[in-house]
Amino acid sequence: MKKYLSAVAVAALSLASTAPAMAAAPTVSDYERSIGLREAWVGFAQNIAEPGHWIDGTHKYVYRRTVPGGFEFVMLDADTQTKAPAFDHDRLAAAYSKAMGKTYSGLKLPFTENFTSMQMTDAQTVSARLNEVTWICTLTDYVCARQVDKRQPRGFGVVRDLKVPADNTPKPSPDGKWVAFVQGYNIALRPAAGGAVTVLSTDGSEGNFYDPESIVWAPDSGKLAAYRVTPGYRREVTRVISSPPDQVQPKVDVQLYPKPGDAIDIDRPVLFDVADKRQINVPSELFANPIQMGDLKWRKDSSGVRFEFDQRGHQLYRLIEIDAASGMPRVVAEDTSKTFINSYSRSLALDVGGEGKEVIWMSERDGWNHLYLYDAKTGKVKNQITKGDFVVRQVIKVDEKTRQIWFAANGMRQGEDPYFQHYYRIDFDGRNLTPITKTDAFHDVAFSSDMQFLCRYLFARRFAEYRQAA
Repeated sequence: MKKYLSAVAVAALSLASTAPAMAAAPTVSDYERSIGLREAWVGFAQNIAEPGHWIDGTHKYVYRRTVPGGFEFVMLDADTQTKAPAFDHDRLAAAYSKAMGKTYSGLKLPFTENFTSMQMTDAQTVSARLNEVTWICTLTDYVCARQVDKRQPRGFGVVRDLKVPADNTPKPSPDGKWVAFVQGYNIALRPAAGGAVTVLSTDGSEGNFYDPESIVWAPDSGKLAAYRVTPGYRREVTRVISSPPDQVQPKVDVQLYPKPGDAIDIDRPVLFDVADKRQINVPSELFANPIQMGDLKWRKDSSGVRFEFDQRGHQLYRLIEIDAASGMPRVVAEDTSKTFINSYSRSLALDVGGEGKEVIWMSERDGWNHLYLYDAKTGKVKNQITKGDFVVRQVIKVDEKTRQIWFAANGMRQGEDPYFQHYYRIDFDGRNLTPITKTDAFHDVAFSSDMQFLCRYLFARRFAEYRQAA
């Protein structure tokens, strides 16, 4: 051991004696050159395609690829197997430049750095969210306009920013006879053709108000539901923006920033009978301490309304249905854990056809993330759909007619890297498991809305190889 230590010491002395002098401090030009590396090297690698998206209701797929000097957006028509530019890049750049007051080029559009923020909702419209602002550009005339986001922002999703007014646009009933809105913190009703306003609730106040954005009508227009909110604590964090892009002097920014232990918004569902102008209160024992309440969703037959409840601490998660006639809630499905239920990365409950008879429920109850088919009336498991030492990552599609599910999973293939994601199809009863992807690689797959086509991107072992196939 002494000889070993001695040898280490000699080696250290030798390294010290031959070490170069300390490098000079970086200069401004060094920093500028480093910052500009991406700009200087963009386009060196050509024709590298990246994951894109299908235009809903079509067989057209939009993706981005590298070209000399920047990027090109391409539209692939799966029916004809032809490719063409998705739009006139230079005209779109000019439209963005005019609308945003900055200069863009066709090879470097404003959403180039964050392609996932761009969507083509149809072949003639481009939507992109840039710096928390949504811009809609029409390709018939190449005009871009800023879209006003009416939804009330929330700090970490748990505290509403009450300094920003909620969207109180009247919600029309499905039969077109009524509109519902909030007036003076209460739910109000008015004939769609005009007339007297009827206030349906009397318990709304500044500290216990109805959220107009949560109003949902029953499909038969006979009832509506909404959340009554007890607001949480408004904690603000002040930050200094040392180098704002639009001025030399620093700026002060105040952000809504709830912290652990703070009081958060408490949402309570309330139902209203339109014909009787009657409020139906809902007991809250089954969802007493929420950190988050899901959107209210009516059954197709209007007999009940459902929502997902995540208890503060993430150790209890429930799907709850409220009987529309009595207002009594019941648990349709639930998961409990002594540690943590990961509810943020996925939707846990999928109502089969909206009929209220069956629910597909995602759960880690057996130690692996799997799918279960529930009888929604009895609250009992009919059968476990997926089973084994693998993890279901995402449900892609549920086909009620064929009673099949498309999903993504990790770790099902023996001898392969367990982090490689693959796609599968399976029947509701757990039979006929069918692999959709088979290559030994991580798959990122986009399906057309009718599931007739898919575009897959393969990330091979150790990410040493990157391939794209359509």
